[in-house]
Amino acid sequence: MPAIYSNAEYSDMLAIFYECGKSTLNASRKYLQKYPERRQPSRATFTNVANTLHQTGKFPDGHRSRNHAVVDDCNTVDVLAAFSFTPQASIRSVARQTNISKSTVHRILKNNSFHPFKLHCVQELKPSDPERRLQFISEIVSLYDQDSNILDKILWTDESLFNNNGMVNRHNAHYWNDSNPFWTRETKSQVRWSINVWCGILNNTLIGPYFYEGTLTGVRYLNFLENILPLLLENVPLHTRECMWVQQDGAPPHNSNIVKDYLNNTFPLRWTGTNGPVKWPPRSPDLTPLDFFLWGYLKDRVYTEQSSSLDNLKERIIAACSTITSEMLKSVTASILTRYEKCLSNNGRHFENILK
Repeated sequence: MPAIYSNAEYSDMLAIFYECGKSTLNASRKYLQKYPERRQPSRATFTNVANTLHQTGKFPDGHRSRNHAVVDDCNTVDVLAAFSFTPQASIRSVARQTNISKSTVHRILKNNSFHPFKLHCVQELKPSDPERRLQFISEIVSLYDQDSNILDKILWTDESLFNNNGMVNRHNAHYWNDSNPFWTRETKSQVRWSINVWCGILNNTLIGPYFYEGTLTGVRYLNFLENILPLLLENVPLHTRECMWVQQDGAPPHNSNIVKDYLNNTFPLRWTGTNGPVKWPPRSPDLTPLDFFLWGYLKDRVYTEQSSSLDNLKERIIAACSTITSEMLKSVTASILTRYEKCLSNNGRHFENILK
């Protein structure tokens, strides 16, 4: 047990521990109430103090522990050397390796401006992908040079699947209490429902959501473009629709001949896709705001709670969409050029790990 308390503090802990009938929970509460200005021991400390006194006849030795809690040159060199050799090591493992307390290891890292940088999971790129990404960005930049408002004229589109067992973001899910409530949440893995969602972003405006069930085919997608999309765009000014571009990724339904013929006739030279006038590069979710912003934003909110039914799932998606403001989308759209510049400077390869 790390001995970081004085003998007087240990004596007070022991007295309160026995006064509370050896209940560590009650002892911890009473100690905090009686000595609020002191460092507060964990519940395990009360038991360890009593056991150490019973076994050795004395309180835990504070001197030996303090020697390992000193932020001196020797300990600093040991800790930094350990992380230099194994940057992915945990603080706990380095503390064991160097025989230095976790808190001291953390303090040494902080004093030397070390930060716990997170792993970025990225889409796998094929050997030919960087060149195709560079070509796409080059064409967009060329269009931007001719018309600085081009990004506001592009209808960025995508589809995504939402279901009742979506991955909940548990990073910020906490249950604050003075004892472990053993908090659980049931997942309905035996009862599943899902819905496909189409959304678009145009001129800092969210278009949709539009729900559809089942597999998207070329025929269904063409019907959407011909009959559904015009209804979703009803509130968009006519002059915007007349000069609007359409962006889509390389999903198989997007590449069917009937879809390509429709887009060529309706948006001549004003659409981007795998086989469009401006060719969309495959495996590039980092280049479209639907992927690098919208779906993550929506699912973080939709999946905070379990949906009780398919209709409830739709309601949660609609509610999450309603929280997206034009200012948010304006910022997202403004970041597109920055992303493209980073991609160019990194020769078409992954760049999100170097975004600031």
